[in-house]
Amino acid sequence: MNVRWSVVLPVGHLIVDCVLLALWIGAAQARVKPAIPKSVIVKPVLLQESGAPGWDFRFDPPPQFLLLPTGDMPAFAIAEFFRPQRRLSLKKPWDLVWFSIYEAASLVVWFAMGLSLDRGWLPIVRTMAGFLVVRIIFTASFGSGLVAELGYKVQTFFWLWVVAYVIFCGLRWVIRRSRPPALAKPRPTGTI
Repeated sequence: MNVRWSVVLPVGHLIVDCVLLALWIGAAQARVKPAIPKSVIVKPVLLQESGAPGWDFRFDPPPQFLLLPTGDMPAFAIAEFFRPQRRLSLKKPWDLVWFSIYEAASLVVWFAMGLSLDRGWLPIVRTMAGFLVVRIIFTASFGSGLVAELGYKVQTFFWLWVVAYVIFCGLRWVIRRSRPPALAKPRPTGTI
């Protein structure tokens, strides 16, 4: 079976990312608490704002929200570089511009990986296919916090391994190219 990885990897990861985004938005909207009506607010509660230091509430995403960006760390780095000011909260769980940059970079990264697999430059076809299957499994188990935590850690370690592997292959290529050619045996010039 002749699989074109330069098509399968980008399309497969695009589908996984879109499903994760839909689950991401749904989970964030399920976490939003209904607003408290103004009639319930009691005046003594408002008196807390005296000279005390203020509180800085942060939005620390649950592990399920880390499955998307760790699925393609180079695309995540590019999206964060071009859109670092994005602010996620429970009321605004995603940013269209950030996600568009992330997906555009992700398509380029996965196309390049697939092309390198098709050309035989990287002999890690089973690893890449396995990573796509693992991402599908982690996406299917989005609701479980423990599985999602394991998922984003596995994805992070996968990208660390890919970087180490590419550096190793690059160094091996440089070493092979930097050696002087072996001295060839002189060819006989006459008949014997």
